[in-house]
Amino acid sequence: MNPEESMTIDERRKYLHKMQDRYWKATRNEKGRLLDDMQAVTGLHRKSLIRLLRGDLRRKPRQRQRGFTYGAVVRDAVQLCAQALDYPAAERLKPVLGQTARDLARHGHLHLNEALIEALEVISASTVHRIVGPVLRKPQRLGSPRKPGRRRPRQHSVPIRTLPNSTERPGCLEADTVQHSGPEASGQYAYSLCLTNVATGWVGTQATLGNSGLVMEDAFRGVLYHLPFLVQEIHSDNGSEFLNQIVVSSLQEQGISLSRSRPYHKNDNRFVEENNNSHIRAYIGYARFDTLAQVEALNTVYRLLNLYHNFFLPVMRTIRDAAGQKHTTVNTPWQRLKDSGVLDDEAVANWETFRQHIDPLCLKRSIEAALHTLDALPGAVPGHTEDVRQSLGVWKTGTTLRSASGCPPFPTPPATATAALPLKKISPQLE
Repeated sequence: MNPEESMTIDERRKYLHKMQDRYWKATRNEKGRLLDDMQAVTGLHRKSLIRLLRGDLRRKPRQRQRGFTYGAVVRDAVQLCAQALDYPAAERLKPVLGQTARDLARHGHLHLNEALIEALEVISASTVHRIVGPVLRKPQRLGSPRKPGRRRPRQHSVPIRTLPNSTERPGCLEADTVQHSGPEASGQYAYSLCLTNVATGWVGTQATLGNSGLVMEDAFRGVLYHLPFLVQEIHSDNGSEFLNQIVVSSLQEQGISLSRSRPYHKNDNRFVEENNNSHIRAYIGYARFDTLAQVEALNTVYRLLNLYHNFFLPVMRTIRDAAGQKHTTVNTPWQRLKDSGVLDDEAVANWETFRQHIDPLCLKRSIEAALHTLDALPGAVPGHTEDVRQSLGVWKTGTTLRSASGCPPFPTPPATATAALPLKKISPQLE
């Protein structure tokens, strides 16, 4: 500590606590020398030290508590916004309170006035945390990792590289799969393909039955079909579901380069690995899904969840530099995509109109209803094998979403969703 720097109140209290017992056991002359030392260390007057050492050094609780700065109307509005966004951390919730409140007011869930809008704009993250409170999640026990497979010739044709943190333009996606095998990874079961854009945090997910090259190629086409921007590169791990003849050839025909991470370096795909937990496991869990009906229900959940994440949930990224670690400005993936400048004015206007027609609170309830529908579906009959070819191409007719939650159908994405990525750029078979 700097010799010229004064002690804080807590530091002074701790020091006097340690010296109090010595002071009472000391003789008269020793007390004088102790007071000299304490006066030099704390900077307090001699008489003040004597008064403190003779009394009780424990801090007394405040008798008169400070009143609430914000009334019940503001607290209810903050709690409703937190509920609509699935209770994010206060640091992520605070910057989007105003926008979320306006979205909820547009759909009749909240009555706004100038005083309430001003309060939501100036409220601090600490106050938001006290109002909402932490939402605790039960820790999930992850299964043991899969054993590495044999070396594959197709693997060596895909270059190894790492993606920089500072990628600013959309077009580079990280890819990974999540197994839905339950406690026992035997037989045929569902997989979830998750694609995460490095620059914006935009997420696309698609469920498949199995992880063969045929169904994985179809899942890639399903995710790419609904992206509002062009894709130049997809970065995956070394799994056989990516490094096979069908998937690699299909992506190369579409003009998309494929790269892979270093073996046993999971942090090379850090963004999609994080979404595997926050975007899939947190909602779907660890149950087993092994029928086409369950895969279809999973894709219904994902279409709703992708809208929820990309247009409404705030995202905060960590940046490490020479000065240490800090976070970027909190924004939704849609806002980051708008700020990137890759979309023209017409596309931005169409997508913004599409976003404004979505009720975030109703969307959250629709996700919950879709999850209940998924949980109610039975598993596969022992000895029965599903035909995975029946699930191919279903994503082309899955843009109109109806829900069992009582909400109206969600609007169809604007035409720029496919105009930005023509059919010939997805697959020659779709022309």
